[in-house]
Amino acid sequence: MKVLKILGKVPDFEIYYYFIEVAKIFLKGNGIKSYIIPNTFLFNVFASEYRKKLLIEWNVKIMDCTAFKIFEGATVYNAITFFSKANSCKYLEYKITQNAVNFQQLIKNKTVKITVDKILKNNQNWCLVFKLDKNVLELILKIRENSNKLSDYFPEFSQGLIAYDRYQGQSEETIKNRIFHYKSKEKDDLKKWLWGSDVTKYTVNWNGEEWLDYCDKIANPRNPKFFKGERLLIREITNPSIFCGLATEELYHDPANIVILKGNKYDLKTLLAIMNSKIATFYHFNSSPKATKGAFPKILVEDIKNFPIPIVSKEIEQQIIHIINEIIKDKKLTSSSDTSELENEIDKLVYDLYKLDDDEISIIEK
Repeated sequence: MKVLKILGKVPDFEIYYYFIEVAKIFLKGNGIKSYIIPNTFLFNVFASEYRKKLLIEWNVKIMDCTAFKIFEGATVYNAITFFSKANSCKYLEYKITQNAVNFQQLIKNKTVKITVDKILKNNQNWCLVFKLDKNVLELILKIRENSNKLSDYFPEFSQGLIAYDRYQGQSEETIKNRIFHYKSKEKDDLKKWLWGSDVTKYTVNWNGEEWLDYCDKIANPRNPKFFKGERLLIREITNPSIFCGLATEELYHDPANIVILKGNKYDLKTLLAIMNSKIATFYHFNSSPKATKGAFPKILVEDIKNFPIPIVSKEIEQQIIHIINEIIKDKKLTSSSDTSELENEIDKLVYDLYKLDDDEISIIEK
């Protein structure tokens, strides 16, 4: 209870949170606290409120060592923090991390100040703020300012089911042998099982190799409505881009795919166009917490919930739907169909929706 009283509400109970709070108690008015700590607090989804708390209670300077390891034997990456007491922080200071492949290069890089207002507008991932060019940050803010959250228009979305989980009481044998999955349709009520790679841009094509027994023994099921009817599927792994496909067939899947159901204002095909556009991938890689995760960048449910969707007129929506129908028709004929010209038309329409000028478009397309 004493630890909880000192810590208050934090995203988890990693020990360094405790020592940051203890330092506040013992530090003199003009003192400086400097720690080398894991850099996870800079981007973890559940640390967003804690990041705000730091800016209220401390003057903050950070050297993010996200591109290299300070300690050879450690599995985590680190940040060097310099905190001094403050009633309210006006600026956050940081070293630009771009091209900093080692500590020597990082300390040579320019020190930059960013206002608290701007850092809070990019609060989901401070690591990206420390890395990105100023014009990219400004473009990300503009995309948000001309938009509403995806969840305002499409309130029903979900990860896929989790078939196996020892914390739900399943045996090691059940999990190891994947007893609910089949390589052929041995029973009439088996469901088609989808892989992440089955979701491509604009379309979803079942692998034809795996089935699922969707029974009451599944560890973490989902409402069957997320696996039926017209819906969008977004592949969790976003290498080298976002992959969003339109599904109509009954298909079951795990969190390798995220599903979005029909919304209350726009057609699913309008969202399909936006999510497969160049601007969506640009925004994702320059704002999402897990978008910089090595060879396996990810888009999270929270990213999708907050994804910026512009206002779309009925006239433009009809143009988009017409082009999307052409793309889907071509891809149904053969999955390798070249639809690049049609996709370029979509990109132009989507750029206009976000009110981007030629210079801003060139930043995205370079």
